[in-house]
This record gives sequence, C-alpha cells and structure tokens, in this order.
Amino acid sequence: MPPAVVEQRRQLGARISALEAELREVEAGVDEKALFVPNLPLPDLPDGDAACNVVVRAWGEPAAAGGAPHWEIGERLGIFTSARGTKLAGSGFPLFLGQGARLVRALIA
Repeated sequence: MPPAVVEQRRQLGARISALEAELREVEAGVDEKALFVPNLPLPDLPDGDAACNVVVRAWGEPAAAGGAPHWEIGERLGIFTSARGTKLAGSGFPLFLGQGARLVRALIA
C-alpha cells in the first residue's frame, strides 16, 4: 500500500476511536439522566388498590376455588420437600426429589 493510504487509515482509526469514546460518554450521560425520568402511569388507569383493577379481557372459565396449593401437592407426590430444602438452603427453597429433580433439570436444559 502507498504510504499516503497507510497514513489515512491510521488517521481514520484514531478518529473512530475518539468518536467511540465520545459516544460512550454521551450514552453514559443519557443513561444517568434517564434514571431521573419518572415512570408515570397512563392517565386512564384507575387509582386505588387491587380491588380497583379493571378486567380488560378474560379467557376460559376461572379455576374452581378450594384446590390444594402447589407446595402441598408437590410434597404429597414426593417430588420436593420444603422442610429439607429449608435446612439445606434457607427459607423458601424446596429440595427437589426423584421425578421433581428430573423435571427441574429438563426445564433448565
């Protein structure tokens, strides 16, 4: 390559590096300013607690009340145990057993 082309490539590389550094600085400033922008709800949303929520659309029939919670069903099926999980890992962590452990591994893979 001619020396003039090599010099032009070097200058362009330096210019690109300077512009990329400036871009990172500007993006960091935008990100920092965005943290102070409030997340305002839409004006047509109702004020209040969960009782004030409006159903926009529903599909199928609601499940019948009175079913057993998943932690009771899992313990009854022998696929996990909460007591042993709590001893091993702390509160709220079940210990998956047998087919439950196999299911968790299949879901993760």
